[in-house]
Amino acid sequence: MSADLNSLRDFAALVSLCMLLALVCVPASAQDNPIANPGFELDEDADGLPDGWLFSWQKTMNTDTDDMDRQEPDWGIDEDIFHSGTRSIRLGVQRPGDDGVFSQENVALPGEAKIYRLSAWIKTEGCDGGGLHIAVVYQGTDGKWLGANYDAIYMARDADWRRGVALIEPPAGTDHLRLRVWANFRRKGPITAWVDDLVLEATDLEQAPPMAHLDPAPMPPLTDADRARGFVPFAANYIDVVMPAIVPTAGQLNSTLRIFATPGEYEPISFAVRALRDLSGVSARITPFAGAPGELPSEAVEAGVVRRMIRKMHPRTDAMVDLPTFIEPMHPVDVPADTSQWFWFTVHVPEDAAPGKYQATVTVAAGDASAEIPVELEVLPFTLDQPEGIAWGMYDYNRTFSDEPGAMLAKYQDMFAHGMTSVGVCGNHGAECSMADGQVVVQWTGETDLERAMAAYVQAGFSEPVQWLMGGDTAKFALQFGELGSPEYAAAYGGVIRAVLAKAEAEGWPEIIFQPVDEAFEHRPGFERMMIEMAILKDIGVPVEADGMNGKPEGLDEAFPLIDYFNFHDGPFLQRGQYEPELWQAFADRVAAAGKSIWYYNVEIACHRPENARFSQGFHLWNTGVQGAFTWAYQSYIPEPYAVNENRKFVFMHRFPAMGDEPGGPSIGFEALREGIDDYKYLYTWQRACEKALAEGTAEQKAAAEASRLWLAEKLAEIDYSKWNGQPTQGEWLGGDQVTDEGGKAVSGHLKVPGVFSFSDYDAIRRRLAEFITQMQ
Repeated sequence: MSADLNSLRDFAALVSLCMLLALVCVPASAQDNPIANPGFELDEDADGLPDGWLFSWQKTMNTDTDDMDRQEPDWGIDEDIFHSGTRSIRLGVQRPGDDGVFSQENVALPGEAKIYRLSAWIKTEGCDGGGLHIAVVYQGTDGKWLGANYDAIYMARDADWRRGVALIEPPAGTDHLRLRVWANFRRKGPITAWVDDLVLEATDLEQAPPMAHLDPAPMPPLTDADRARGFVPFAANYIDVVMPAIVPTAGQLNSTLRIFATPGEYEPISFAVRALRDLSGVSARITPFAGAPGELPSEAVEAGVVRRMIRKMHPRTDAMVDLPTFIEPMHPVDVPADTSQWFWFTVHVPEDAAPGKYQATVTVAAGDASAEIPVELEVLPFTLDQPEGIAWGMYDYNRTFSDEPGAMLAKYQDMFAHGMTSVGVCGNHGAECSMADGQVVVQWTGETDLERAMAAYVQAGFSEPVQWLMGGDTAKFALQFGELGSPEYAAAYGGVIRAVLAKAEAEGWPEIIFQPVDEAFEHRPGFERMMIEMAILKDIGVPVEADGMNGKPEGLDEAFPLIDYFNFHDGPFLQRGQYEPELWQAFADRVAAAGKSIWYYNVEIACHRPENARFSQGFHLWNTGVQGAFTWAYQSYIPEPYAVNENRKFVFMHRFPAMGDEPGGPSIGFEALREGIDDYKYLYTWQRACEKALAEGTAEQKAAAEASRLWLAEKLAEIDYSKWNGQPTQGEWLGGDQVTDEGGKAVSGHLKVPGVFSFSDYDAIRRRLAEFITQMQ
């Protein structure tokens, strides 16, 4: 080798090193960007992998195994498609079960800040369920895992180059980051994505601003009277969340609000006001319903205004947003210009209401200006049948916000009035326990946690067994006599359970379904304890429930004989996020053959997403044939539920309590849970009508039964659970993710659960069922 050639190569190496240093130290988009090779321009060894980056696809998660059927993605450096420079990276995944991830380790934090801005340019195509995630993993010294945000930047719709932005707040002790560019992280479906120009930079923000919601739609044509009034009222479907930025369509203006219900049923009247200028003291009232059948009492309607709060979108995200949250009793409210304010009235049709059509008028007033909205209620000529063996319940602690003697009963009566047939009682039995002559002695006082809950349960009138998510006092007592798994532990633990059963028999308590440990499948340290305690419970002969097995289903076959109620998170998924209908059906058949039951829990978990709440309790259960749904949680017991949540801890609150000047009220999700239960009741009433018509009806009634079965089967076939993955059960914004000029996150459009009916379909299906029921009577 000649000296000249060596010199040339040394010079080339020096140039390459200088280029890399330039890319690392002075990126095009920001100074002090610590991400190495952020534009993917360098591949010094020409191996197709950008310098400073790793790529993996065979095992990308710690649960992956060697026997998984994985297909290598289409990945690498792309010199034909890029945002700037001459290159980008490409990740193409074609199957739901495959994924691929570019990773960069040891990314230093740029400077000292509380909040950092991460951005990237992304192009996507062929999105069919899959998404592109740019994730950050927070690490301390020696690589200690401190947390992660796998949805920092997320794009899942076909689009040309877009800038994705995330504001990230590393937890205390974060020394460096692991950066991941991940295609199909949730393993939901195909996607091809190109990524370029990553930047990580410090900000001077002390807290991340709430996520904005935008609606780019123009206002529909307005009349001179509308403009002079300063506002327009518009019809609003209550499962289509009325965000303050939502702009009404022309079809929502000047509409008659039409609802229908059976005697005894509750039904919402939903409408909103769009302010054309700043308004003060906007309120609404309604006249009593009257018509040919007679008049309903004025107290049949409860008038409310929807209050917004700065809340997290979902427990598993950091995004805070100004959200419609709960319904306060009617009072005047100020509405800024170009803002929509939601109103929510609830009609409780009297049990003895005569069938037919009734009319009422809503008057919306702001100062001297007012507008009227006609309302029509049709009372149907039948009542809804109550299904047996279906458990609808709220998880709830044995606590109350009020010290009043009837507070526990009041909240159970509230749940009952919202259609619940059970309660997921959470907590300790609360009694003093001791051992005397080898026998467990439990001191019941009438005021222990379990006694108070059961007394309220019986008095409220719930029809199904109670689920007891047990606290730790039974296990703590048993550990005094032997280690977990020992005969002494089993004797002490079983002694407490037998004392509970004796008390239940003496007091006339309902059957108790015992859940000894919460989500032990997903949170593995509790799995051994769960198995031991379930075995003790089964030896005693009581029904046992376990939940969350689709978080980490390992051990399900081993646990199967010990479980009577299998409580799955979200829905028909043996592994969360992987819809495999044949495997699910085989498992459901196995459960049915063993005389056991399947429930769902936490399909609705945000408290402020009414479509999800409604679907989860009705069509979801019916479509998959399961026997119950439990929702977390009726109330979070925190000192100040109305305070701004600076720590971003999710506050579960389906009923906001009355406190001081706060009147409280039900969340919009809580009201929609009841509507979902009513959907199930319509389906159940229709099914019984079909059975009766086919067994003993006229030719016309038989024909109606057959036609209705075909029609409903076609409608239910529209439900596509393959669209559910990660958090879509909680809804996705149809307008997609946006980025504000300040680099903050924004969303736009309407909040919609994917893979299910349109907003209008829910009532349309219920209405058609009512018509079939009437025909078969």
